[in-house]
Amino acid sequence: MDTKKRIAFVISKLSSGGAQRVIATLANNLVSKFDITIITYSNQESFYELDEKINVIPCFEKDHIESSKNALQSIRLNYRLYRSIKNILKEEGIDLVIGFITQSNIFSVFAAKKNKVPCIICERTNPERAKIQKFWKILRHVAYPKADCLVVQTNFAKDFYLKNIPESNIKILPNPINPKLSNKRTAEQKENIVLAVGRLHKLKNHAMAITSFANVNPQDWKLLILGEGAERSNLEKLAANVQNVELLGAKTNIEAYYNKAKIFLFTSYYEGFPNALLEAMHFGAAPISTDCKSGPSEIIEDGINGYLVKINDDRAMTKHLSQLIDDSNLRNSMGKAAQKTTERYSSENVTRLWYDLIISKLN
Repeated sequence: MDTKKRIAFVISKLSSGGAQRVIATLANNLVSKFDITIITYSNQESFYELDEKINVIPCFEKDHIESSKNALQSIRLNYRLYRSIKNILKEEGIDLVIGFITQSNIFSVFAAKKNKVPCIICERTNPERAKIQKFWKILRHVAYPKADCLVVQTNFAKDFYLKNIPESNIKILPNPINPKLSNKRTAEQKENIVLAVGRLHKLKNHAMAITSFANVNPQDWKLLILGEGAERSNLEKLAANVQNVELLGAKTNIEAYYNKAKIFLFTSYYEGFPNALLEAMHFGAAPISTDCKSGPSEIIEDGINGYLVKINDDRAMTKHLSQLIDDSNLRNSMGKAAQKTTERYSSENVTRLWYDLIISKLN
């Protein structure tokens, strides 16, 4: 009987972020093919459910890592993290390493090279807008060309990294839609709900959603915003004089809102890959999105399965929101087209692409 190859994912923590959700989905889907280990910096329970056969190993037993107070402390901490990852790879007999997000990618490349095993790294953000310290930018420039493959999610990200990495070593793989989320998709009657999802941060620009909804001022509709963050008080002030706007905080049962929403507003200034937009379309909500870098224009065909508007163009978003609210036939056809678009992002399809990539690097 053939022994399963051992695969290790490396990420700082298994919190509620998009990268963590992708790792959980891929690990759960691939555990029948490989022995899966997930290496994290600190010892925290995963936000997303993991198959019991998946081995999670922290670099440190503490449940968090305290911030460094000076440059020397930072260098020492990062060296300890790198050394711990390197040692875990050796002790567990890992055959291939997959890093997620810049810092973990850099650790993964150097640790994999030390152990003489192949390494795949994954970038999840808009590389032009990501706030990365100069130290890590320099290390990224050195480390990334040494990886066996860099996985990005959009053509925009691929073009950015072509300056430093051969095209043959860059692959575009989309995020998979969480199968547990798909399984909760129902055919229940939708309600007059306009939905926005994302943390309450300036870059998500939820103020645009509130302003556009206020301009339309539909009497029998609600705007629901799911997410939490530092912009809550500012958004509450903006929404104070607008009827039927609710900031509901972060929700673990997000599928209940996707199932009910007829329209989805996505207002970001920039993205790596818009998971919430993809999920809302998967549930049949007609989307209106800013044409931000990067992602929405690679999912939405303007006027067919949704609308694209310029960043901060409240007038255009108001116009399209009014059209979708007033025209149920347009809304329904656009929602169905949006749902069909997401089929290629199914967990099965994306996992198959990842499996093929992993096998090609193992061979």
